[in-house]
Amino acid sequence: MLKLKNIKLTKGIISADYEPENSGEVGKVAIDVASGNVVEQHLAEADKTFPIYFNKALEWLRNAATLKDIPKEKIVMWY
Repeated sequence: MLKLKNIKLTKGIISADYEPENSGEVGKVAIDVASGNVVEQHLAEADKTFPIYFNKALEWLRNAATLKDIPKEKIVMWY
């Protein structure tokens, strides 16, 4: 599970802070909506060896870029 916070879409860039598993550790990801390319990344400590939470945040943002109304926060869960 991860929490996405401060989700913003500005000038073709969608970004969010992410927190893995209520850890208090925060990372950041931003992507260019048109290309889907990462334009900013700061990995949370939990992602230093294998960036599963970063990748889940990235996947959600890529999909959210097509939404009409983008939430300011989102909880993402998978199994």
